[in-house]
Amino acid sequence: MPSRKLSLLDGISIVVGVIIGSGIFLVPANIASAVGTPSSLVLVWLVAGLLSLFGALSFAELGAIFPQAGGQYAYLKEAFGSVWGFFYGWSLFWVAQSGSIAAVGVGFAAYLSYFIPLPGAIIHISWPFQIIITGPQVCAAALIMFLTVLNAIGLNYGALVQNVFTAMKSLACLSIVAVAIAIGPRPLSAVLAHGAVPTPHGFAYVTAFGVAMVAALWAFDGWNNVTFVAAETRNPKRNVPLALIIGTGAVVLIYLLMNLAYLRILDIGQISRSERVAADAMLAVIGNWGTALIAGFIVISSFGCVNGMILAAARVYQAQAQDGLFPTRMSAVHPRFGTPVFSLLTQGIWSALLALSGRYDQLFTFAVFALWVFYGMCVAAIFVFRHRGVQAAEFKVPICIPAVFLVACAALLINTVVETPLESLAGTILMLAGLPVYIVYSRRLRKGN
Repeated sequence: MPSRKLSLLDGISIVVGVIIGSGIFLVPANIASAVGTPSSLVLVWLVAGLLSLFGALSFAELGAIFPQAGGQYAYLKEAFGSVWGFFYGWSLFWVAQSGSIAAVGVGFAAYLSYFIPLPGAIIHISWPFQIIITGPQVCAAALIMFLTVLNAIGLNYGALVQNVFTAMKSLACLSIVAVAIAIGPRPLSAVLAHGAVPTPHGFAYVTAFGVAMVAALWAFDGWNNVTFVAAETRNPKRNVPLALIIGTGAVVLIYLLMNLAYLRILDIGQISRSERVAADAMLAVIGNWGTALIAGFIVISSFGCVNGMILAAARVYQAQAQDGLFPTRMSAVHPRFGTPVFSLLTQGIWSALLALSGRYDQLFTFAVFALWVFYGMCVAAIFVFRHRGVQAAEFKVPICIPAVFLVACAALLINTVVETPLESLAGTILMLAGLPVYIVYSRRLRKGN
C-alpha cells in the first residue's frame, strides 16, 4: 500500500501548478486574432474556464468513487474495459504527457536564456540524417532529469517544490493584474468595448470561436493530474474532489483577471499581433525591465509545471503496470523512497529524449485530439457508473454538469476534425498504434490466469 503523504494543499498545488504553465502568457494572441473583439476574447476564456470547471466537477465524482492511482486510466478501465485504459496510458506515455513535459521544459530553457546565455547548436550531425541539438534543448533535458530524480528520492521533495513554485507563479500572475489596475492607461469600464480586428461572421465565426477554444483549453489543461496521485493523497474521497474544484476555480479566476489586465494596457489589435502578450503589456507600462520580469515569471511558472507533470503522470504507468498492461518493473515502488522510481525514470528519460529531438511539438499536437476523446469518455463514465448503481456518498455532481461537458466536448471534437483533419487523423493513428501491444499484454494475462 502506498503511503498517503499528500494533503489537500498539495493537491490544490498540483492542479494550479500544472495548469499554469506558459499558455496564459502566450496564447491570447491566437484567441484575439480568431475572434476579433475584446468581449469575444474574454468570452472564450470564460467558456473554456467553465468547461474545464465542469470537467473538474465531473472528475471530482469519479475521484470520490475510485480514489486510487492512475486517475483517468482507472475510470476508463472500470467503465469501458481494460483496452480503453491501456489506450489512455499508451497515449499519455508516448506522446501527450511526455510531449508536454518536453515542450514546457524547452519553454523554460528559452526564457532562462534571457538571463543565462545558452549556446546555439552544440551537436550538428549531417549524415546519414541531420541532427541538431541546441543549448536550450540540453537545458530542458537536464531540467527534466533533475526534477525526475528529485521526485524519485521522495514524494515530500516533489510536493514541497510544487507548493513553493505554485505560490510563486500565482503571485506572479496576480502582480501583472495589480500593475494593470494601478497604472494601465485604459479605464476599466472601457476594456471590453475598445477596438476590433477583422473576423468572420455567422457560422464562420462559430468555427473560429471553436478554434480559439482549443487554444484556451490547452492553457487550462492539466486539472486532471491530481487524480493520478489519489492513492498517495490523505482522505482522497474528500481531498481529491476539493483539490479539483478549488484549484480549477482559482485558475479560471486568475486567467480572467489576467486577460482583463492585458486589455487594460493593450488594444485587441496589439494583442492579436503579439507573440509575447504579457511581456508586451509590461513593456508598455513599466519599460524594458518589464520584459525581464515576465521572463522570470515564465521561468518560475514552467519549472513548477514540469515538476507537477512529472510527479503525477508516473502513477498512471505504475497503475497500468500493476494490471499487467505495461512493463512489470514500472509497477515497482522503491523500498526506501516509497516512489515508483522505475516509472519516473522511464518517463523522465523519454521526455528528455523528446526535448532533445525537437519533435515533441508535432507529436503533442497530434495527441490533443485523442486526449479530448478520453476526457469525454471519462465524463461519460459517470452515466455508466450511475446506471450500475455505483456512486460515492462523499460527492455527487448534478447530472446536468457532465451532460453539458459531453455536448461541448463532442462539438469541440467535431470542429477539430473539420478544421484540422490531418492532426485529428494522426492523433487517432498514434492512439491505435498501441493495439498490437495491448493484444500481446492481454494474451499474457489470459495465460497467467
